[in-house]
Amino acid sequence: MKRTVNLREMSATSTASPSPQESQTKKIMMDLQQEKKRLRMLQQGSTNVTALPPKHQPINVPANNDSNQQVMVNQRNALQMAHSSCFGYFIPQSSAFGNIILPVIPRVGPNE
Repeated sequence: MKRTVNLREMSATSTASPSPQESQTKKIMMDLQQEKKRLRMLQQGSTNVTALPPKHQPINVPANNDSNQQVMVNQRNALQMAHSSCFGYFIPQSSAFGNIILPVIPRVGPNE
């Protein structure tokens, strides 16, 4: 036996007593709309980039002489190892990403 579902009855019962999940979803959607509106107002009203909050905080690295000397020793060792084991040129560099040395790739002209 098939049972038919009346959409009007369903909508009437769902609007009469919204579930906690539905009310939470509705609240989240309203918060998102307000945030979008606030961001649009910031973009239209101000071309100043400093008005927007920073996406991430910069990392402050303390300047310590012992750690700097250790980095120099590590750079020198890595550079010597690269020169002894590879056919190529490398240059030392200090990097926030941990790249102690970089390979130098020579440019080769079309005739060479």
